[in-house]
Amino acid sequence: MTAPSLSVVPEPEIADGSFAAPACEAAVLGIALIPAEEEHRDELLARATAEAFTDPVTRAIFRTIAARVEREAEVDGATVLEDLRAQGILSGPEGFDTIIGLQDAASRASFAANLQEVLDRRERRVRGEHARAALRDIEDSAVSIDELRDRDDARRAGLQAHLAVPHAPRLYDDVSIEDLPPIEYLIDGLLPKESLAVLFGPAESYKTFLALYIALCAATGFEFFGREVGGHGPVVYVSGEGRSGLGARVRVWKRHRHFHGRAGVRFLLDPVALARPDEVTAFLRLLDSLEQPPALVVFDTLARCMAGFDENSTGDMGAAVAGMDRIRGETGAATLALHHSPHDGKRERGSTALRGAADVSIGMRAEDGVVTVECAKMKDAPHFERMYLEPFEVGDSIVLVGAKSALHLRAGELTQSQLQALHSLHLLAPPHGLTASQWEEVSELQRRTFYAARKALVEGGYVDQDGEKRGALYTATHRGAELVGARCS
Repeated sequence: MTAPSLSVVPEPEIADGSFAAPACEAAVLGIALIPAEEEHRDELLARATAEAFTDPVTRAIFRTIAARVEREAEVDGATVLEDLRAQGILSGPEGFDTIIGLQDAASRASFAANLQEVLDRRERRVRGEHARAALRDIEDSAVSIDELRDRDDARRAGLQAHLAVPHAPRLYDDVSIEDLPPIEYLIDGLLPKESLAVLFGPAESYKTFLALYIALCAATGFEFFGREVGGHGPVVYVSGEGRSGLGARVRVWKRHRHFHGRAGVRFLLDPVALARPDEVTAFLRLLDSLEQPPALVVFDTLARCMAGFDENSTGDMGAAVAGMDRIRGETGAATLALHHSPHDGKRERGSTALRGAADVSIGMRAEDGVVTVECAKMKDAPHFERMYLEPFEVGDSIVLVGAKSALHLRAGELTQSQLQALHSLHLLAPPHGLTASQWEEVSELQRRTFYAARKALVEGGYVDQDGEKRGALYTATHRGAELVGARCS
């Protein structure tokens, strides 16, 4: 007898007119319809799905917003209403009033509480459906009490397996600890084998493109932007969002690499609830069906694989990390979790427990047609050198290529004051660098002009800042040195 499952209930036809959406749903959708509220909109799309909304109209509005964000199209009340009407939804005169009503309900101050209420209501509905399904089994006399107890025991066993130490503890003396094997890399200098890695960045920073490249290189053995791949094998890519573009992205990568046939990447087009031991158990059973254990498992995105949980909670984030640790421990695979960042792109969004648990943390940002990839954390090994990539349109998708020096040495790339500040730093700074006040003095720029130039040079990757507070030291990066050398030659 199979375990009870949720039946799929067809959504009622969406008609024009009023609808009875809870106030919390109207409030979060209203915020998402405001063009300037990109950060709140990103958080809503990262933490919720259409199923979190109780009314077919609000579900349709959520899906339309998500589709526009995925297409990188403008999001506001007018454009969303236009898309809805193209679908035959809210096509009557009440449609405009509906959108205005949502925007009127928007509340920045209570956004977090309203979103949590939306998620909590969804969780209660799911639990209720499970309970009703179990009751139907009992009423149909198809499931005995003993079978229900067996299922409960299995769930407990899954939880214990999630929390269990995979091997008996062992003490090493100082001699045996010296003989432990060195780090082995799946991608040289970037991704160690069996590691927990995080790839983070703001929206539209090409995270999925880079993760696909890592996955395809790990599966095929192709070099990853000049880095060797060691011991490649099957890769599993869990895609919780943006799945419609995956086929084109894989096709363009193969065409660019002149690769034909199967690369060895398997895609799961549903998120895995990493904080739920029973779902991790089911996922591990799925991995057991592969012809050999995976070398890499990618979760795109971590937020989708934590739906219903709070990424700001140390406990919830710790449970998701425990799920990835269990997958690594039982398969020997490296895990790569894609995660969003605040708009400054300097760290992962949510609890710092993720950064603390990660072996590798990689940050990405895209500015002025250049994608910057840099190491934010590399446990027990040196940070890899910052990478610069460029996106080029190929067919119906994009290919990322290593940024050629000539494309970054355009005469108009920096202002005259920025070039003067960079030139003075590169030529006059000692190896350890200059403080901001020392650099300002040798640059011979006015204070306001200097600080604007310094900010642009650091953010552009031309200058490295060692430290966050007063006394930080500044040195020209390889990219900055290249630019100065090119202009002096």
